[in-house]
Amino acid sequence: MLGEASHGTSEFYTWRAELSKKLITEKEFSFIAVEGDWPSCYTLNRYVKQYAGAAPNAREALRDYYRWPTWMWANEEILQFTEWLYAYNKSQSKKNKVGFYGILATK
Repeated sequence: MLGEASHGTSEFYTWRAELSKKLITEKEFSFIAVEGDWPSCYTLNRYVKQYAGAAPNAREALRDYYRWPTWMWANEEILQFTEWLYAYNKSQSKKNKVGFYGILATK
């Protein structure tokens, strides 16, 4: 939804995170879908939804971004958003936890 124009700078990533938080809290959006590698994003999804066996923290969950440009998703702004999403999901039922998914499958 936010698209290509939101790639590349700290300011854009910060604004995208803030917009995403508003969509989640005020409009009840239930997932984030990004232009990212599906397996790497699923590692992050497992963490934010607190699945058994998931990465122990946000930084570890972001380490799986090695096949898609690291700067695009494994950056400080996404780290902070991931920590916010993890905390937000702690107060949600299993059914209502917000997911984080990639829409690309790369090799």
